[in-house]
Amino acid sequence: ARSAEDLRAETAAAEAGMTAGARPSYEFASITELAKADEAEAREAAGRDAAAVQDAAGIQDEDHRAEPARSDDAATPPVPDRTTLRGYAWGSAVHGTLAAAAQGVEDEALEFVARALLVEHERPLDERGAPAELNELMSLVGRVRASALWRRAELADMRQPEVPFAVDRPVENGGIPRLVEGVIDLAFRETDGWVIVDYKTDVGDDPDFPRRRRAYRRQVDLYAECWEAVTGERVKEKVLLFTTMEEEEQW
Repeated sequence: ARSAEDLRAETAAAEAGMTAGARPSYEFASITELAKADEAEAREAAGRDAAAVQDAAGIQDEDHRAEPARSDDAATPPVPDRTTLRGYAWGSAVHGTLAAAAQGVEDEALEFVARALLVEHERPLDERGAPAELNELMSLVGRVRASALWRRAELADMRQPEVPFAVDRPVENGGIPRLVEGVIDLAFRETDGWVIVDYKTDVGDDPDFPRRRRAYRRQVDLYAECWEAVTGERVKEKVLLFTTMEEEEQW
């Protein structure tokens, strides 16, 4: 009952609809992914610059051309057995216990939280079946709570631990909206602006640490940008708090 022209028109309309439906309406990315991508791009750019310098100097070594040297590679020793890297589970237990402490949990209640987190993340147990790292975790948290940064947070007029967020962030990706998500470990507001704090549990003795440190800084920069977009208020200070190293990096 329908003509060939009608069928062809319906087919073309269906194909157009399928093509339109296949195009993404948004993208989703985490702050951590973006920070790592930025660091990888920076390393690639550094490699290209090093290759250009070699070419300009007339260096003909094919090995150097195949893998351009990076500025920090000359002093980097061979990668050792990385037994000192504690991994995601330990970091999650540290973050969770510090978040509870920032919410006012103390003493036996805080130890209970720490114990539960270590068990939840399947950290090592001692011969009695208790978390073997409980004393270490409580000692670490105690040192952080004794720091000047923590005292500032306690005196702040507003303090927010473990704040999840998702915001639109404009990017050059063909006009597709991008939703960026993350969790800020600690944000507190003083009279002249917000302070954004990110906890890191790195030991700092592995060869990749300088590169991770650069990515961490970029991560906190992105947190600050998103926080200003969410709150409409200024971030005056950004802090990396290395809990194991007992070191702060502020800018």
